[in-house]
Amino acid sequence: MAVFPIPFIPKFDYHYGGIRFGASRDGGNRRHAGCDLIAPVGTPVRAIEWGLVLQGPKPFYHGTYSIVVQYNGYIVRYCEVDKKVADEVYEGANVQAGQTIAWVGKMNNSSMLHLEMYKGNEGGHYTQTNGKKKYNNVEAKNFKRRPDLLDPTPYLDKWRLWTDFSSWVGDLFE
Repeated sequence: MAVFPIPFIPKFDYHYGGIRFGASRDGGNRRHAGCDLIAPVGTPVRAIEWGLVLQGPKPFYHGTYSIVVQYNGYIVRYCEVDKKVADEVYEGANVQAGQTIAWVGKMNNSSMLHLEMYKGNEGGHYTQTNGKKKYNNVEAKNFKRRPDLLDPTPYLDKWRLWTDFSSWVGDLFE
């Protein structure tokens, strides 16, 4: 059974205070491609279920990194994590539900897990990061995402219902 990607329900998340999927960014030039879970630097980031690491750690944004894991029927891109990931996390490795795969990193003056989901039926880069090059399946404009992008909100809502948060010993946000 799948689990929530961090070990507590943050007070500021993708419903309140964090940035939700599809929110307008950069004056309407792009849409937010994931859900943000505001969490302190160093918060464990957990594998949602059994999966295969496709990529990571790879530079993401402002000194943070991303890890990409393929699950049964979808792909999750865990973003804004620290460069140091769990020793067992490398391309081709298997991960288990609840396993710590990374830790929330620091980006400027904020820290969060930015979580993106994809159907996994497209190829190419997950993010088009500059307007000079057109990647497969991605328009040539800054920070566009692949067409198989999913809204993670209903999945996160379901996973938080299925997750036992009682073992978390840190400060809870909620």
